[in-house]
Amino acid sequence: MHYDKWHHGGVLCEVPKLVLLELETFFENFTKRQPDQLGDTYNQWYVQNSKVDHQVDVSFIHWQDENYLKNTKLFFKKYVFHICRFRLSLLNGGSDIEFHTKHQLPRIHIPLNDCVSKMVIKDDDGVENVIPLVYGNAYYTNVTKLHKVIGDPNDIRKNAFFCFTDFIDKNCKALYIN
Repeated sequence: MHYDKWHHGGVLCEVPKLVLLELETFFENFTKRQPDQLGDTYNQWYVQNSKVDHQVDVSFIHWQDENYLKNTKLFFKKYVFHICRFRLSLLNGGSDIEFHTKHQLPRIHIPLNDCVSKMVIKDDDGVENVIPLVYGNAYYTNVTKLHKVIGDPNDIRKNAFFCFTDFIDKNCKALYIN
């Protein structure tokens, strides 16, 4: 798959209230666990477990418990093949995540609170494409390109996100693949 040919990103869809409620409730309970990645301003929790030891994005297709986020999985499987490496994250207010490494697979981001947050994707020409991440929507983001997150200056940013291998929805595919 040549994700470098894919558009930088944008709104994938509106997320149903049932799915948002499931994700928000799950976030509150799941984040009581020790984060998988600790930082001064950014924490991340892996929801989905892998069958293999190395943590390559595509190795996270298997879910240990099929009841985890059942409504969420059913909803997003209308849009993408293989929900891989599902995670939750929390970014402290006044914090950003600077441009960082390109990843192997693109992502879908689902904001879980109403804060001011943006994803910035740098395309191959060096143009910075800004995608505001607004609560109530899900966003396709091509993080196979350099990318950064601009957090809310005052509020924490709660987020769910997962990688995927390809769009199943032909309209999304036509919209986001050059």
